[in-house]
Amino acid sequence: MLMKIKIAGDIMIYLDNAATTFPKPSSVYKNVMKAMTVYGANPGRGSHAMAIEGAKVIYETRELLAELFNFDDPMNAIFTFNATDSLNIAIKGILNTGDHVITTEMEHNSVLRPIKESEKTGIENTRRDNRFKRIGKCHKSKYKINCNNPCLKFNRHNLSNRRNW
Repeated sequence: MLMKIKIAGDIMIYLDNAATTFPKPSSVYKNVMKAMTVYGANPGRGSHAMAIEGAKVIYETRELLAELFNFDDPMNAIFTFNATDSLNIAIKGILNTGDHVITTEMEHNSVLRPIKESEKTGIENTRRDNRFKRIGKCHKSKYKINCNNPCLKFNRHNLSNRRNW
């Protein structure tokens, strides 16, 4: 997202919106302020009104996510600090010794670092260059795709306006 922001009289063109989501929608500010001023207690750590209200809001949010992503149990929705934390949990949670991961040189560090670290535990990592395109049309053996690939993950959002994948 391209944004023009005026700071100290100068116009800054802000291109890194995916990383920080600035500015946030006003509903985010409103609800964060409400959480901090109305029920800003630790949910699950007490039976007082603020803790109960906080737990209720979290559960209602889980229900909305379950509906949005079409899964049955709202308790399967978890909240993490950020996308890097989420990716680390997912990558470390899905990979087992003997698995094989295929990544590209375009992956973000939040993906590459935990995968590189997992090589120490017997997980094979094949890192392809940018020519790793149209995986559905490629010959499987060329890219080492096999039964030990628990998932394939590609960061396409970093390729501004590239449609030739």
